[in-house]
Amino acid sequence: MTEIDPLSQLLASKDIIILDGAMGTELQNRGHDVSNQLWSASILIDHPQSIYDVHLQYFEHGADITITASYQAAIQGLLENGDMQDETKAQEIIRTSSQLALKARDDYWQTAIEGRPRGLVAGSVGPYGAYLGTGAEYTGDYDYTLTTEDLKQFHRGRLLALLDTDIDAIAFETIPSYKELEAIVELFNEVCAERARDSNKKRKVSAWVSLSVKDAQYLGDGSSIEAACKLINQHTENFKSIGVNCNPLLITKDVLATLHKFTNLPLVVYPNSGESYDATTKKWSRAGDCQTLEGESPGWIKNGARIIGGCCRTAPKDINKLYKAHGQYC
Repeated sequence: MTEIDPLSQLLASKDIIILDGAMGTELQNRGHDVSNQLWSASILIDHPQSIYDVHLQYFEHGADITITASYQAAIQGLLENGDMQDETKAQEIIRTSSQLALKARDDYWQTAIEGRPRGLVAGSVGPYGAYLGTGAEYTGDYDYTLTTEDLKQFHRGRLLALLDTDIDAIAFETIPSYKELEAIVELFNEVCAERARDSNKKRKVSAWVSLSVKDAQYLGDGSSIEAACKLINQHTENFKSIGVNCNPLLITKDVLATLHKFTNLPLVVYPNSGESYDATTKKWSRAGDCQTLEGESPGWIKNGARIIGGCCRTAPKDINKLYKAHGQYC
C-alpha cells in the first residue's frame, strides 16, 4: 500500500485549509527585538516560550497548519550569527523550532473541537537570500558563481534537522530564484529517496514551494512563474502544492491566476498584510486603501488556492477572520 503523507491527507479532508500568519512581526508586537541577521530564529535561542505561545495562539484562532520559526535558521547563518561553535548546536536549534510547534499543536488538540482535523506542523526552509540579509529574498540577486550544488548544500543541513523530528511537511518559502528552485527540487527528491530506502525512516513527508515574485508573471530574479510551475509539475510525488508568499496583498489574485493557468496542483498563498516593506530601512508603511486578507481571499479561492494564510504583519486575529470565513468549509 502506498503511504500517504500528512499534507496530502489534510488536502483530501478539507477543501480550504487555514495556514497561520506571521511569526517575526508577531514577536515584534509582543516586545521582542528581531532586528538582527537571525530574525525570529534569535528568539528560538533566547526566548523559546514566546515561539510556543505564538504557535498555540494561531491554532486557537483557527489555523490548520503552523510553520516553524526556522525560516532564518540556516546552519551557516546560525554559526555566523548565533554564537555557536559547531554545527551540532545549530541543528539542535532547528530541531527546537519543530519541537515547539509540535508541542503547541499537541497541547491544543487535547481540548480542540471534536471532529476538527488534527493540525499540521510545516518546517520552514527559507531562501538563500534571507541568509544574505540584503533583501535578496525578493530579488534573487545572488552571487552569480553560486552553483546548484552550492545551494543544495546550503539547504541540506536545515532540511535534515527538521526531518529528524516528527514534522508533518516541509515549506520551502519565499523562493525568488529559478536556480534555487531547481536546487530545492533536486535536494528534496534525493532526501526523500534516501528516506524511502531507510528501514528505520520516519513516515513520508511531502513539501510545498511558495515563490517570491516581482509581479504576476515573474519570480524575483526575472524567471517566469510558468517555468517554475512546469518544474514542480514534474515532481508531484514529493511536492504537493506551489504558491506564493510574502508578496503585496493586492497582486495576490493575479499571481494565483498565473499559477492556476500552469498547474493543477492545489495552490498555497500567504501574502503580507497590505502594508509595504522597505528592505533598506526595514520599516513598514500602510497605504490608505489597504485591503484585508479575508476581503481578498474569495478571489484567491476562485483562482485555485486551497491553503490560505498570512505572512508579514499578519496576526492571529487576521487568521481567525479567515477561519470564520472559510475554515469550516469542507
